[in-house]
Amino acid sequence: MPLDFEAVKKAAGSAPPLKTLEVDVPEWGGKVLLQELTGAAFDKYQGAALDPKTHTVDKDLLLQRRGRLIQMSVMNPSTGRIMFETERLYIEWIETKLTKQSYDKLTEAAMDLNGLGEGKEEPES
Repeated sequence: MPLDFEAVKKAAGSAPPLKTLEVDVPEWGGKVLLQELTGAAFDKYQGAALDPKTHTVDKDLLLQRRGRLIQMSVMNPSTGRIMFETERLYIEWIETKLTKQSYDKLTEAAMDLNGLGEGKEEPES
């Protein structure tokens, strides 16, 4: 039986909001809002770590792309949009305004928020 498009649209409209988490980053002046990635954003993040030969996710490469996960997760609470829409803006902030301790804290929080923490490979449903 084919999907009822109207039922799918209605269900999508009542889906729970994406999870958010505040992380204290003193050098940025307080708390930073992280938001769970959408399915499309998660695919984009994970797709960059695909091994072209095996078509599987290279976990080491995924960990090397922690900065990209932070970039895609930090939200501007005023607009509800990704704060670092360009990689150049993100790199400027991370290189000049973020300690390793805060980088690690943001990485861990973003990974947990997206189901990538300790031993996880995909977001929880």
